[in-house]
Amino acid sequence: MIHVLLAAGGLLGLLIASEVLVGQISLLGTRLGAPHVWLGVLVALGADAPEITTALAALATGSQSIGVGVVEGSNIYNVAGLLGFGGLLAAAMSIDRQQALVLGAGTTVLCAVAAMAVALSSAGAARAALGATVLLGTAALLVMQPAGASDVEASGSTVRPLLLGALAAIGLVVMSGVLVRNVEDLVTSGHIPLGVVSILVLPIATSIPNTWAAVHLARRGLGQAVLATVFTSNLINVSLGIALPTLVVALKPERAAVAVDAPAMVAMTALATLLLVAYRVVDRRLALIVMTAYAAYLVIRFSLA
Repeated sequence: MIHVLLAAGGLLGLLIASEVLVGQISLLGTRLGAPHVWLGVLVALGADAPEITTALAALATGSQSIGVGVVEGSNIYNVAGLLGFGGLLAAAMSIDRQQALVLGAGTTVLCAVAAMAVALSSAGAARAALGATVLLGTAALLVMQPAGASDVEASGSTVRPLLLGALAAIGLVVMSGVLVRNVEDLVTSGHIPLGVVSILVLPIATSIPNTWAAVHLARRGLGQAVLATVFTSNLINVSLGIALPTLVVALKPERAAVAVDAPAMVAMTALATLLLVAYRVVDRRLALIVMTAYAAYLVIRFSLA
């Protein structure tokens, strides 16, 4: 019970710190007059902080199954949760087919490359090369996005948002450590199966900020922003949660993470891309398809456990 309470407290602290970080990044970008696309990327990075810090904390403590699982599980959930809830809770939103194709296809390919890097954990040079490819590919995709112009002039002090953002970042690191340490104890003691924690509980819990952001954008009718949130979040996850660690350490997750979760991550991203390109809209039909696919994945995943 103590570990459950501490894990819950760590998760709550993680989400609060993430909310503060996102708010301060957004405020800082506005005061600097940052272009909308880059402001969106920075906010996505803040919203992804729970997944990334949890994954890196798990890898740092030797719990590689949890670390890799959080990234893969979050990416699979992001497609279903962000597009799903966004499509269900808002009116149909049109999106740009070309942006969906470029960003979606690029994300699909880089997710596949990241999965290969995990699978080739024993081949150090190949693993590092694939990790570097993901990092460079992510940077290229972000740079390719149209920057646009900010309609807000730079104004206001940046000291306060910088200080609060730094404190929130420190809180993220501390709380992710508390969460992972107590989750590890629960898994070790047999109270919670590893697959349930790494693929279901932690990914969904740490993706709450992303889900909330996507629903908020969807209710404002910003389909392009929802699309960018889904794919940018997944790019950030695989880049910082998998590709970056592969440059220095061999990842050795559980077998299902390589045989089932990695292919599912790629397949869900590809499915979303195909649907967005074909329909050119985020609506209830698309939402039901991706959420049904996610449910099917969970059934297959835990039937094999």
